[in-house]
Amino acid sequence: DTSEIIDKERRAITKEWADKYRYFAVVLDRQTAHGFYEGIANEALWPIFHHFPSLLRFDPEHWQAYVRANEAFRDEILKHLRPNDLVWIHDYHFLLLPQMLREVAPEIGIGFFLHVPFPSSSVFRTLPKREELLQGMLGADYLGFHTHRYLQHFRTSILRLLGLTSQMDHIEVGKRIVRLEALPIGIAPDQFSDLLTKGGGTRKQLAELKQRFAYRKILLGVDRLDYTKGIRERLRAYRRFLQDNPSWRGKVVLIQVAVPSR
Repeated sequence: DTSEIIDKERRAITKEWADKYRYFAVVLDRQTAHGFYEGIANEALWPIFHHFPSLLRFDPEHWQAYVRANEAFRDEILKHLRPNDLVWIHDYHFLLLPQMLREVAPEIGIGFFLHVPFPSSSVFRTLPKREELLQGMLGADYLGFHTHRYLQHFRTSILRLLGLTSQMDHIEVGKRIVRLEALPIGIAPDQFSDLLTKGGGTRKQLAELKQRFAYRKILLGVDRLDYTKGIRERLRAYRRFLQDNPSWRGKVVLIQVAVPSR
């Protein structure tokens, strides 16, 4: 049937990844994948980490799926782990994974980077299983955050929820030292600017927009279609601007590109 065809194609793709690039896929059953990704990652962690506690949705069955998924990634890593390997773990999908690895392979080096904000302790503490998540992160030897404020939020959370004191750049966890660091990262601007000079379709679209809105000031917004991006608030602000400044009506246009969210 169709599912068998899709599974066959998927196996062929993942085998090619493994053979050519040493990328190893982790296969999750449908229920686990849903609870792990749509459940805990998107309905619990995403809103809390972006300071939207009113949108938190937590299901205990989804939490069990999140645990199973982290265990599945741990088991796949262990299949390929070699002496003195350094394991890098990325983002809020795998907050439990550092400690899971630490328990079975205490000799390896583990780094973790959080690609989203870390919320204030008053918001983070509203999350069920908050202690388990912090302990999971502390299994790493190195924790990286986007900004010093996010790092400070983490330090405050481990103090208030786990009773662990820390320094600005490290924390002692038993006999281990866990390094803490803020590493601001940005975009690759050349990938965007090159579209204007090398992308024929982009140049054509840009020319059409300039012709369509000639003699007007163009405001451009490009965002993923997600409530954390403030698109609704931007539209309201634009409306308020035109209401308060009628002389700009007909002289300015807002173009909002909204890429569908996962």
